[in-house]
Amino acid sequence: MCSGLVSLGLNYKERKPPNQSKKLMSRYTDPVMDSKQNDLNKLREAWLFFKAATGKTQVQASEEMGWATSMFSLVLTGRVRLTENKLYTISNYLNIDPHSINPQAFLPRWSALPVRYTASGQPPPVETHWLDSAQKSDQFTVLVDIPIKVLVGEDAAGIGGFSSIPINTILLCAPNQKHVIQGHSRNWKPIETPLWWVMTPPNKNQIIRNPVKPKVPKSIKVVQIIAIYLL
Repeated sequence: MCSGLVSLGLNYKERKPPNQSKKLMSRYTDPVMDSKQNDLNKLREAWLFFKAATGKTQVQASEEMGWATSMFSLVLTGRVRLTENKLYTISNYLNIDPHSINPQAFLPRWSALPVRYTASGQPPPVETHWLDSAQKSDQFTVLVDIPIKVLVGEDAAGIGGFSSIPINTILLCAPNQKHVIQGHSRNWKPIETPLWWVMTPPNKNQIIRNPVKPKVPKSIKVVQIIAIYLL
């Protein structure tokens, strides 16, 4: 057959298999992987902005979020998966909306609650805070931006409980709820003796430890603290 092709003026050559080692492979695009990488890129941008404003290091941030010293770095570099739990925790720390990082992020037990007050009496630096527990519409939070001493109520003599609340704590308050709640993470701290948020104008907020609602003038608003969340 070859001789016949040559006689017709056709230059016949036996086809050889391509050299796979030299073949350029086209990039395979995985929408899921691309989306995760995009989330990490946006998270890194948010972190750099926060770092420039606060001077915090990744080690400090990781410890202040309640993690091992290297965890935040591992998340930022993609070596530890950015789970939705981690996303919400980081978002609270950076004071950003988790949906600005991942618009599809959704956990039914996470809720965005309004930050109504601060321990110092200053305006809250953020409008909402994400907590990992399903909440009711009448609940709100207080940001402890300065350490605050817990006063002992008249009915709390000899009863143990919190003596102070550290900075970077969120107090979950409920006007119409009578029992404390427990969250899903170690950031939630159990309340042994009922705590009460007492709002005394002007900006003289107090926390009182007492088994029952403290007796105060009607002009002073008192609500129960049903949960304590350490940032």
